[in-house]
Amino acid sequence: MLLKYIKLKNFRQYRGEQMVEFSCDPHKNVTVFLGENTSGKTTLVQSFKWVLYGSVTFPSDILLNIELLKEMNPGNSEQVEVEISLEHDKTEYCISRTQNYICESKGDANPSFSTIKIIRKMGDGQTKIITDKKDIESTINKILPKDLSNYFFFDGERIESISRDRDITDAVKGLLGLSTLENAIDHLKPSRKDTVYGKFRESLVKGDEEAEKINKELEQKQDELDEIEILIFNVDDNLKHYNARKEVLEGKLRDNQEVSKAQKEREINEQSKIRDEERLQDRNKMFIRNFNTYTISGFARPLIEKAQKLLKSAEVDNKGIPHMDASSIDFILKKGQCVCGRRIRHGDEAYNNLLEQRRYLPPQSIGIAIQQFTNDMEQCKSSVEKHEENIQSHYKDILELRSNIREYEDNIYDLSEIIRGKVDTVKIEEELLEIKNKIKNEEQRKENLNIEKAECSTLIKLYEKEIGEHLLASEKNKKIRLYMEYTEELYEWFKNKYDVQGEDIRRELEKSVNEIFNKMYHGQRKILIDNRYRIDLYTEFQGENIKTDESKGLETVKNFAFICGLVDLARKKVNKRTNGDIEDVIRTEPYPLIMDAPFSNADEKHVKSISRVLPDIAEQVIMVVMEKDWRYAEEIIGSKVGMEYILNKKSETLTDITKGD
Repeated sequence: MLLKYIKLKNFRQYRGEQMVEFSCDPHKNVTVFLGENTSGKTTLVQSFKWVLYGSVTFPSDILLNIELLKEMNPGNSEQVEVEISLEHDKTEYCISRTQNYICESKGDANPSFSTIKIIRKMGDGQTKIITDKKDIESTINKILPKDLSNYFFFDGERIESISRDRDITDAVKGLLGLSTLENAIDHLKPSRKDTVYGKFRESLVKGDEEAEKINKELEQKQDELDEIEILIFNVDDNLKHYNARKEVLEGKLRDNQEVSKAQKEREINEQSKIRDEERLQDRNKMFIRNFNTYTISGFARPLIEKAQKLLKSAEVDNKGIPHMDASSIDFILKKGQCVCGRRIRHGDEAYNNLLEQRRYLPPQSIGIAIQQFTNDMEQCKSSVEKHEENIQSHYKDILELRSNIREYEDNIYDLSEIIRGKVDTVKIEEELLEIKNKIKNEEQRKENLNIEKAECSTLIKLYEKEIGEHLLASEKNKKIRLYMEYTEELYEWFKNKYDVQGEDIRRELEKSVNEIFNKMYHGQRKILIDNRYRIDLYTEFQGENIKTDESKGLETVKNFAFICGLVDLARKKVNKRTNGDIEDVIRTEPYPLIMDAPFSNADEKHVKSISRVLPDIAEQVIMVVMEKDWRYAEEIIGSKVGMEYILNKKSETLTDITKGD
C-alpha cells in the first residue's frame, strides 16, 4: 500500500480544504510534519483511521471545526470530509468519507451518519465506484484490516499498549497471508456440519434410516470433539501464560536470593521476639506476685535471726504447756473438774498442782511465749528461703529474656536495612506457589480432556465406518464417499502446509523483529513471539530464557521493532519470487508507517537508533513529530525526507498546513 495524498475539509483544527501529498520516492520515502503540542498532530493521524473505518479516539464526538461551528446560524449546514488516495495491489483507490452537520441553535449542530465512497481505478484505466456497504468493508479489510490499523497508524505516546493489546492473531495472519490457508482449512474441516465434508455427509444419509441415526450420533460426537479441542486450546494458552509468569517469578527470586534469605531470617526473629515478649510478661507477673507476698518476711529475716540468737542464749524457764494460758487454769479451778473428768477440790493435790502450773503460763510466764515465737519465726524463715529462690530464678529469666529481645530487635533492624527498597520475595514466593498449583491443575485438566478427545475420536471413526458400510451400496454414494475421501486428503494437506508455513512465518517474523531490535538496542536481550504473536523481552540466564522487566524506553524500542518486523516481513513477501508452491497463496502487500509522536518515550540514543532503521524497513514513512524530537532524528533520517510540512498553530481551534523549505 502506497499513500499518495490526503485531503482534509473542516476536520477539527483544519478549517476549509487543506491537501498534502506524500513522498512516493523509494529513495526519499519519508514525509515529515513538524508541530508543537495541540497543533493537530494527533488529529492528522486520526484522520486516516476515520476515513477508512469511521472511528476516532477524540474526547468529543464533534469533528466539525469549532470556529466554523460557532459561526453557523440555525438552519445552516456544513460538511466534514477526508479523502485519501492510495495504491494497493497495483490498483489505485480514492476513498472519501463525509459527515454533514446541521445547526439547530447557535453554537450547536447535530451530525448525520458518515458516508463513505470508494473509487477504484484498474490498471487498464477503467474506474468503478463502490457504494455497497459490504463491498466497502470487504475492500478496506483487504487493503488494511481494522484490527491491524493501530500498528500502522499509531500514537507513539501510547505505543506501550501494543504489547498488551488483545489477541491480534487473526489480524496478523491476514497481514502475513495465512488467512487464506486458514479459511481453506475451515471450509474443508470434516468435524463440522457446515463445511464441504459435512454437506457431502448430509447427502449420503438420505434414504437410509439406520445411517441417518448413526449420523446424528456422529454429529453429536463431532460437536463434542470441537468443544474439547477449544477447551484444550484454552488450557494450552493458560499453561503458556502461567509458565511464562512462573519463569519471571523464578528469575526474580534468583536475582533476590539475599533478600529472600533476609526476609525469612527477619520473620524467624520477629516470631522469636513475640514469643519471648509473652514469656517476659509471664515472668514479670510471677516475680511481682512472689515479691508482693513474701517481701515483708524477707526484709524481716535478719531481725528474726538476731532474735533467735538472742533468745537461744537467754535463760528462761520453759515449763509451761504450749498454747495454754493462766485463764485456762482459772476456768478448770472454778469449774471444779479437770478436762479428764476428775473432780478437783480446793486444797487437794490436783488443785495445788494446777496452781503451780499456772505460774508458768502467760501472762505470768514468758517462757512459753518465747517458745511459741521461736517456732513461728523458724517456719517464717523456712518459707522465705524457699520463695527467695523463686524470686531470684524469675529475675534471672527476666534479665535473659530482655537481653534476647534486644538482640532480636537489633537483628530485625539489620535485616530490614538489607530488605529496604528491594523486591518483596515473600509475595513473589506466594504467587509462585499459586502459579505452580494452577499449572498442576491445568495439566491435569488437559490430561483428562485428551482422554475424552481420544474416546470421542475413536467413536467418530467407528460411526463413520458404520455409515460407510450402510451407504456404499449405491453408486451415487460411492461417488460421494470418494469425494469425501478427496476432501479429507485436501484438508490434511492444507493443515500440514498451514502448520509448517505458520511456524515458518512466526520464526521468520521473530528473526526479523530481533534483527531490527538489535539495531536499536545494544544489549543481551532478545524478543520471543508466541503462536498468538504476543511479544515479550527475555534475557539468557544459565542457558534459560528468563522474562525480564522493561523500562519505558526499552518497551518503546521493543514495540517499534515488532511493528517494523511486520512491515518488513510483508514487504519481503511481496518482493520474493515464488515457485508455484503454497507461497503463491500467501503473498501479501507492503505497508507504510503513519506515526504520531513516535519518539516521545525514547531518549536521544534510541531516537537515533529508531531513525536509522525506519526508512529501510517501511516502503513509506509518514511521521508527525515535535521540533525537540526531530532535531535528534534529523541527523540520521534527514537525507531520506522527500516531503516536509509545518503545522502552523493559529489558535487552539485552527491550524494551517504549509510546505517546508
